[in-house]
Amino acid sequence: MTHHPVLTLLLSGCLTVAVQNAAGQGAIRGKVLNSRNEPATNASVLLLKCPDSLLIASLFCNHLGDFLFEKIDTGHYILLTSMAGRQQRYSPLFKLDSNRELLLETQVLEAAFTELKEVSVTAKKPFLEQEPYRLILNIAVIPSAASSTALQILERSPGVLVNRQSSSISLLGKEGVNILINGKPAYMPAAAIFQMLDGMNAGNIETIEIITTPSASMDAEGKAGYVNIVLKKNEFAGTNGSFYLTGGYSRGPLAQAGLNFNHRSGRLNFFGNLSWTIEKKPIDINTYVKVSNNGDVYETWNSMDRNEHTQTHSLRLGMDYQLAKRTVMGVLVTSTGRWYSQKEKTYADFYLNSAPDTLARSWNREKNYWVSYGINLNLQQQLGKGDQLNFNADYLRYKNDQPFHYYTRYLNPSGDLIYDESYRNGKLTPMNIWVLALDYLKKISAKLEMELGVKETIANFTNDLKFERLQPAGWEVDPELTSIYYLKEDYSMAYASFRLKASGKLTVKAGLRYEYTNSNLETKLVSNIVDRHYGRFFPVVQLNYRTDENHSFSLAYNSRIARPAFNDLAPFTYYMNRNSVLTGNPALQPTITHGLNASYSFKQYMVQLSFTKEINGIAAFQPSVDSVLNKVVSKAENLDDQYTLAASVSVPLRATSWWNMQYNLTGTWTQLNAVYQKNAVRQERAAFNVFSVQSFTLPKQISLEITGYYSSKIADGVRILKPLGKLDIGLRKKIGLRDNLNLSGTNLLNTMRIRVYSDFPEFNLVGNVERVFLWPAFALTWTHNFGKEKLHAYRNRLTGAEEEKGRVQY
Repeated sequence: MTHHPVLTLLLSGCLTVAVQNAAGQGAIRGKVLNSRNEPATNASVLLLKCPDSLLIASLFCNHLGDFLFEKIDTGHYILLTSMAGRQQRYSPLFKLDSNRELLLETQVLEAAFTELKEVSVTAKKPFLEQEPYRLILNIAVIPSAASSTALQILERSPGVLVNRQSSSISLLGKEGVNILINGKPAYMPAAAIFQMLDGMNAGNIETIEIITTPSASMDAEGKAGYVNIVLKKNEFAGTNGSFYLTGGYSRGPLAQAGLNFNHRSGRLNFFGNLSWTIEKKPIDINTYVKVSNNGDVYETWNSMDRNEHTQTHSLRLGMDYQLAKRTVMGVLVTSTGRWYSQKEKTYADFYLNSAPDTLARSWNREKNYWVSYGINLNLQQQLGKGDQLNFNADYLRYKNDQPFHYYTRYLNPSGDLIYDESYRNGKLTPMNIWVLALDYLKKISAKLEMELGVKETIANFTNDLKFERLQPAGWEVDPELTSIYYLKEDYSMAYASFRLKASGKLTVKAGLRYEYTNSNLETKLVSNIVDRHYGRFFPVVQLNYRTDENHSFSLAYNSRIARPAFNDLAPFTYYMNRNSVLTGNPALQPTITHGLNASYSFKQYMVQLSFTKEINGIAAFQPSVDSVLNKVVSKAENLDDQYTLAASVSVPLRATSWWNMQYNLTGTWTQLNAVYQKNAVRQERAAFNVFSVQSFTLPKQISLEITGYYSSKIADGVRILKPLGKLDIGLRKKIGLRDNLNLSGTNLLNTMRIRVYSDFPEFNLVGNVERVFLWPAFALTWTHNFGKEKLHAYRNRLTGAEEEKGRVQY
């Protein structure tokens, strides 16, 4: 199977040679000056195709005021040139012929002013504004914005890659981009965010900010950077929104639907979105475990034939009311749900010293229901120019109900029944989280900004575990596997962050976060199973030096805390067979991370080096062997420490105006240290992954995208994850101004197979697992926009509990 991922990359790039010279192309060169005949350094130049003013490319002028567009298709074009403090300028219509370089007349930008009672300067913003740590796209100046979506604008943004097949967005070659709406994280499932952006009219957007280096006040999960969509002010009344429908097949039916809307009338703004999914599919899991004890060798082969049914929903309804010119009060109600059920048949063969010993045949049923709801109260106060105060109060309620039913028949090697057994266990886990947060932004001077914030979180959950065996007299509780756990946790946080523009080329950002945590876990019978009280400082320092508009250097250090998910802390028991058990780990410690990052960027090309040290890193499903009982127990475990050195290169290529390519290569070296059954374990691994996207803009508003991915063997705690890869393809058709159709095929070569093994015979830790959770899939999506095109969308703000939501896993 390992040859398939390599084929994935070959197929994703094979079109490069086939159509390299498919269309005639040329170049466009020019110069921009100000009214004093001085070079207009960093002036924004947009190339617009006629007659529909479609944005083809954009760039900044260099320090001489020169610009050059290369590999442009033949056709008729105009230029839109702009610069802060200057009137924007449209060039006359011109024609670009094939295989030539066209030199345009010099564009002169005059000073912008309007005479009122006094003379005042009213600057028209350029399309692109480069600032330290972020690139700003002023969407309002694009003539075609009203007929585009937010996703289409992102597709044309420097350094951003949109993968419509996987519903993912990459920034400078790094996946896992966080999306912000008005500076606030849009905490929804990735697919729902993707659909929201594809249905959001770009006419509602004021600017898009591409943030490559997050500050200390931002969520620690933003490792790949942020894309911040700043919506226009509430200047229009009415209703708008979009909805989408998806149908597909992946060894079972899959369907999705979603709706988002906004209504504004006077001072009141009402908004919401709803998404729903349903999927049925089979899952294959095969395991092997080898255990030695006193000269005897026990081997277990286990095969699980499972059929899953999953249904999810996400609901978000909110209302904002403008109390005064500078004061907004809002309420936001959220709800999520996941209803999962499965039926499986398990075949387990047990061998003793290479000879068949016992056979087991099991019929199991599981349900796993997650339901949550939350309410947020928000008050936003503008205190002065650049000063803002935000207050949030949140309450979140989660409930998990997870019953299991097992029936197993044990047979001798000849297939005769030895005995059978029935047992069941249940896990009921309600969680409650309360959060109070206050954030303050102060613009001290033109060169110095300050952010301050405090937050208090109180959380508790009850984990009610019950295990029962079927006896002749009925179900009987097993007291050793039945208990009720109580977790109480509270932590206080405060941060301060400063941004200083030290010179025209150097910008410094520094921040410090302090957190103090109290955590206690107990049962009715045993107190203080876990009783922790600790406080830590987490500094962040970032330096950015820009020599000119094309070259930039940055250096950053940060320290963060990542608390274990509540689910991993909650004890549970899941039996794969009588010798293999999955469980939780209430003794998990939080992870402390220290990271150094250095990068150099030239235009859209980027090279990045990073070094990370993790203390008490959390590795999921780490196996532990009891050789006496011949049992393997898997659970999340803390590693002692882990060191990672990484280098990445991002290379965007443009073959023609209708064909764009992106190649991202990342190499890593990892050393992890752990203790396994009082024995020190060290693993060192080098790995790499390659990501490739080929994007084609075809006639009649059709686009094609081919994506390939390959990851080499990597370390996963004391386990090793074998190579895997993926090939996706998609075709998109725009119908009019309001509708889109997207046909996608994912994992076409069926290479997304999770294969993990452990090979430490000296520690009695030998085994492997192969899981197929993702089959090849095909889906068709229809998206429709409705309502007024110039209506501002809702204020999708940050609540005070986003970090806590991230600790609950479904």
